[in-house]
Amino acid sequence: MKKIILVLAVATLFMVGCTSGTSKKEPVGQQKTEAAEADSITQKIDQTKKDIEESTEELDELVKNL
Repeated sequence: MKKIILVLAVATLFMVGCTSGTSKKEPVGQQKTEAAEADSITQKIDQTKKDIEESTEELDELVKNL
């Protein structure tokens, strides 16, 4: 009886190990996609900040010249 329980326990662990391994592969690809999108958004935000700073400096110069 103990042998049957041991075999069932090992088989259960094996099945759980196999199924969880395949489900982990999909989110990794999804995480890479999300990271690439976040990086792209960060670059756009940085460019927008630079544009705002340049526009602010131009406006300051124009106000000084008035």
